[in-house]
Amino acid sequence: MTDKLYSILSAPMEIQKDIVKLVSRKEAYVQTMSLSGIRYDQVKVKTSPRDRMPEYAARLEKLDNSIDKRRKDWTKACDRVTSLTKTLNSTEALIIEQHYLKGLTFTVIAAGIPLSESQTYKIRKAAIEKLEKTIVKRSIHR
Repeated sequence: MTDKLYSILSAPMEIQKDIVKLVSRKEAYVQTMSLSGIRYDQVKVKTSPRDRMPEYAARLEKLDNSIDKRRKDWTKACDRVTSLTKTLNSTEALIIEQHYLKGLTFTVIAAGIPLSESQTYKIRKAAIEKLEKTIVKRSIHR
């Protein structure tokens, strides 16, 4: 598999991992803030020079923005993989999408189709070869 195709196919799962890390970091941050007694209700709180509330709020907003951006990136990456699979037959497209978009193993994919695991690998390999040709054609026409 070429580097370009690999980066296209692996992008959704890599972005999803980033999103999980960012959400986890945000949850830990919110938990830390809750433990320190900071309230997030409608009551206005007077701040002191040592109050870290504005700093916490800014960090949370930055994390929220990062999560939103990565979710948009994930949608674009999924759309890119899906558009590539339009050149494949339905079984090939299903295997590629389930493996690279949903992260399913070939054992699980094979059980759902139903095919043997080795047949699933062979179909994936043939699909990868078709996708490489598609990418080459697209890069020539640009």
